[in-house]
Amino acid sequence: MGEGEYLFSSIIISGTTNVNKFIIKYRGDVFTPFSVNNTEEDSLILLIPVDKFTAESKLMLSDFLKLINASEYPYIQIIIKDKLNKEFFNISTESKKEILVGVNGITNSYFCNSKLQESYQNKWYFSGELKIKLSDFNIIPPEKFFGLIKVKDAVSISFKILFVMEN
Repeated sequence: MGEGEYLFSSIIISGTTNVNKFIIKYRGDVFTPFSVNNTEEDSLILLIPVDKFTAESKLMLSDFLKLINASEYPYIQIIIKDKLNKEFFNISTESKKEILVGVNGITNSYFCNSKLQESYQNKWYFSGELKIKLSDFNIIPPEKFFGLIKVKDAVSISFKILFVMEN
C-alpha cells in the first residue's frame, strides 16, 4: 500500500438567513493522486476549486464566490490532520478528527465527528460535518435589501471523500 487517489464525492455548504436556507454544492469529477506511507507526514491537503461549486440560484452562487474572495483565493483547502498510512485505512471507524479549513486566505482548525467506511475492496468513504463561522475567516455575514435579509454567521460543511488505494 503506497499510492492512492481521492475524489470528492460531495461537499455541501449550507447556511441560513433570517428568511430561508441556502446550499452550495461541489461534486468532484477527477481523481487526484496521493501517497500513503509510514513517514512522519501527518496530513493530506485537499483542494476544492471554488469555480466548480453549484447552487440553485446563480445570484446566490455569485454572492457566495464574492463573499469568500474567490478571485483571489480560487480554492478552499480541506486538510486532514492524520497520518494516512496503512493503519488509517485498516479498519472502518468513527472518530473525532482534526480538520483544517482554508478559506479567504485564512486556515482554522476544527474537530469533527468523522467516519471511515470501506465500501468495496481498497475503496473507502471518509465523511464528516464541520460547523464553522464566517467570522472565523474575516468574512462579515452579508445583509441584502437594506438589512431585510441577513446571513447568519454559522455555516455547516459536510463532506464525503472517496479514497481508492492500490494494492
